[in-house]
Amino acid sequence: MYENYAIIRDSKGFKDADVSRGTGISSGVFSDWKKGRYELRYEKLKRIADFLDVPVDVIAEGSPSYELQKDFRTKMEYMIDEMA
Repeated sequence: MYENYAIIRDSKGFKDADVSRGTGISSGVFSDWKKGRYELRYEKLKRIADFLDVPVDVIAEGSPSYELQKDFRTKMEYMIDEMA
């Protein structure tokens, strides 16, 4: 689930610290979530989804919208081109 969140977060130009400040969720929660030591409850997941302006299931179930997938693919293609 963190991976889905990270893709969305990055596509919107945020860092965990930005989301932490915007949601009031401590930065330690994000760190523990990333490391797999913490599983978000729905209430926190909803606050994050609201901040990122996406439905909760996009983060929870890994079903990013077409626009987010397209944006991610574009960034990946750019990175691959730069490496070539």
